[in-house]
Amino acid sequence: MFAAVVASSLVPLASAGSVAGATSCAPAPTHVGRFLGIQRPSTTAAPIACSLAARSSASKAYNGGSPPLKLKGGVTMGTSLQPGAVTLTPIYWAPNQAAFDSGYESLSTQFIDDLSAATTAGTTASPFSVLTQYTNASGTRFGSQMTASQPIVDTQAYPNDANTTGCSPDSGAIYNDNSGYSSCISDADIMAEVQRLTTDKNLSTDWSHLYVVYLPKGVEDCMPSQGQTPHSCTANYADTADSYCAYHSYVNPAPTDAPMLYAVIPYTVWNSGTGIGCNGLVDAPNADPAVDYGVSAVSHEIAEAVTDPQGYSQDGLTHGWMDKSGNEIGDLCAYVYGALRGTSGQRYNVRLNGSKYLIQQEFSNSSYKLSHAAGCQTGWIAPSVSLRSTGKLTVGKLVTFHATVSTPSGAVLSRSWTLDGQPAGSGATFATRFVTAGSHTVALTVTDSGGYQGGSSLPVTIKTP
Repeated sequence: MFAAVVASSLVPLASAGSVAGATSCAPAPTHVGRFLGIQRPSTTAAPIACSLAARSSASKAYNGGSPPLKLKGGVTMGTSLQPGAVTLTPIYWAPNQAAFDSGYESLSTQFIDDLSAATTAGTTASPFSVLTQYTNASGTRFGSQMTASQPIVDTQAYPNDANTTGCSPDSGAIYNDNSGYSSCISDADIMAEVQRLTTDKNLSTDWSHLYVVYLPKGVEDCMPSQGQTPHSCTANYADTADSYCAYHSYVNPAPTDAPMLYAVIPYTVWNSGTGIGCNGLVDAPNADPAVDYGVSAVSHEIAEAVTDPQGYSQDGLTHGWMDKSGNEIGDLCAYVYGALRGTSGQRYNVRLNGSKYLIQQEFSNSSYKLSHAAGCQTGWIAPSVSLRSTGKLTVGKLVTFHATVSTPSGAVLSRSWTLDGQPAGSGATFATRFVTAGSHTVALTVTDSGGYQGGSSLPVTIKTP
């Protein structure tokens, strides 16, 4: 089997064969070295007593995390170096493309396309809208736009890991149909393959490009060994305590170079005999559990790659947004969905470009500051503004304009008043003496801590004294 470095993210899950004597229930770091945003499975079946005990006590709030998120330095995606859009490129890697179920690639690609369309349109009713509050070290916001690139269908043969990197498939039934793994590839294999593809196809590797690697059913993925844990692979019977559902990482560059950023999405495990799965709920809004459950893992990794693309870099410092325990924006809200709509079994919480999805919420510092119980959010609510005036609407008389402002998702960052289209102030109120009679318009635009704006205008008729 393949030994690896990564510690558990949500809750270390006890091995099925030693539940009764298991006592180690403390939440562990979500990433080690360049392995970031490691999404751990949810508990889908008893008897994983240690996991259930931990989730009902220390890990109840934000999966045992320590919010709020803080910027540790460095850059975020789609900000200073490459402003605006983050380009998402799906890579479906299977030597035999029949390994992917019918419709798996098209529906997975549709999610990336819908995400691109929704963010480009400025949709705030999705968890990705909360990302704009997280800036880089220079204070530049994420551009809140995703761009979908042409998918890559990769039929390159897998390396013979049993003879090279020591990775061999674990035995036992893993999937809901009692099938198991037939092959195993390492993160080193995935990293090398993404490098090969980007080189051969002359694709960009910088702070605005993320390559999302999908693996087919039957392929186990493992991380490299650094002697700290016996197994660090996708769900398996050998060690349920240290398995994972997805992660994101990068190729470690020279300090002055931009990294090659990628995320790994193994085939979803649910209703597994291991007692763990990668779905928090059993709802499949698109009637395709393999994709519907996997979509939440994909959104988790995209959000974390944007806000923490590099994590621990070779300079020995931490970078990106994380809490004091090392959790990222998605870790704190893993398997938390908020209000659901639709019929039982096909419930959803988000519409992207008209399509229904069930994706986890993301953590919002601004909402957490308003209420510590509201850190996980499905979307952002832009400011609303209403205006009224006091004083005589007469030339030469003092008229004061007052604003009622609501910012449900954050705090007021700035106010901008205008009089007849010209800048007029930035205070909580605006007072003026009109020098001409007739129709005039006073307007206020409010910007909140997410960079979103809301405004209102008030027409007034000024009389001659």
